[in-house]
Amino acid sequence: MGTIHVAQIQRLRCYIEPAGATYFGIDHSGTLGDFFDVPAIEGSIEFKINPNNIDKKYLRQDRDQYAGVLLGVQTATLSFDLPWFFSTLRSVAGGTPVAIAETPTSKLLGAWLGGQAIGTSMDADASCTVSTIKTADYANAAEGCGIAWADTAGKMYARKVVQVDGSNDLILDQALPSAPVAADPVYRGLDLYPANRTTANVKSFQFLLEGANFDDDAWLCLGGQCMAAPQLTMKNSERPIWKFTFEFAKCIRKEALLSATNNVTYTNVKEIFVADGVFTAYGIDIANPYTPVAIKTNLAVSDATFDFGETKYMKLTSPGGPGGLFGYIIGGESPKASGKFTLPWEVGDEVFIDLYEAHTPITINMQVGSSETDGCGLITVQNAYISEFQIDRKLGIVSQEISWKACLDSQHYTGVDTATELSKAPFKIFMF
Repeated sequence: MGTIHVAQIQRLRCYIEPAGATYFGIDHSGTLGDFFDVPAIEGSIEFKINPNNIDKKYLRQDRDQYAGVLLGVQTATLSFDLPWFFSTLRSVAGGTPVAIAETPTSKLLGAWLGGQAIGTSMDADASCTVSTIKTADYANAAEGCGIAWADTAGKMYARKVVQVDGSNDLILDQALPSAPVAADPVYRGLDLYPANRTTANVKSFQFLLEGANFDDDAWLCLGGQCMAAPQLTMKNSERPIWKFTFEFAKCIRKEALLSATNNVTYTNVKEIFVADGVFTAYGIDIANPYTPVAIKTNLAVSDATFDFGETKYMKLTSPGGPGGLFGYIIGGESPKASGKFTLPWEVGDEVFIDLYEAHTPITINMQVGSSETDGCGLITVQNAYISEFQIDRKLGIVSQEISWKACLDSQHYTGVDTATELSKAPFKIFMF
């Protein structure tokens, strides 16, 4: 009796195929150094080889005769859970600015969303205020980008820049608890946002799955994309988890591709917890959309969800592409982001029901992590409408459940980058 496989997957590697149909689904396993290891959670990987049998449907001379099948292109689907990892190589200010290093999560999210910018940090000048950061390094920022500042205790506060005035002022979407002082580092990180793209600049994925017996159980999946948007799960006092599901244009066996499945290298995999963060929601003054009106900060949210279900792809078919595909293009469905949050309904608290009834837009920020040493992440929806307001009386606590849907970002007006996709994107994910 031969050796029985115990572990389904021993190693999972990913290569992001360059933009453009010319590179779509081309086997890159000859250059394994370009693949990065994906630290998926044990037991979460689901790999399915899709049936590739095509019924010939010939005329039957005997009614009990089966005409046989024609073998078509082998495709596959792959899903796995991945923690929201943060970079262990931080973006620092002072001296020579250093750009932040990517993580496995940021690479996957960046290729899915299409919009990705790697920021370089700055030093604050004198005369900063709680709403305006003055810096000679303002060229390192852009409208819609994310920045983070740490107080003297090392607590990080993440914000979005709503205006770069072209001189040295960065206007923030929400006030800081105190004003930065000269030489304070102003951290920049990774800006991730959905881009309205054409096929020519849509990236795709290759995944190499290696089993315990690498001579017989190595599979290469080519031309993959998120046909269903990644799902984010955030539970209090737990790690935030992304669930990715990919469909591939082609899947092939790679027998004897490798000599071993060891030497796995996971880079930039610092983890944080939902308990160490801040949830904020505030109204927008329609007459002055660049001036936030703080109504609720550091909310005691028992449940907050973000749904990016409409940020997904459509297939472009072609007889000249692998699996009959030419590539992918982002779909036009909306809203690109929606969600809800639940918090106690305190006596006299009519804020959100008033906003709901007045159909006034709100801004939502969810910061995960707050340590200057460990970094943090920020999900921001700058222009959302409350789509539903409900009262929840579970567990004896009267709560209000607010559902929302995202629109294009409106908090920009006379700056230098008002027309960019970063400034207008309906949601943004920042990593510091």
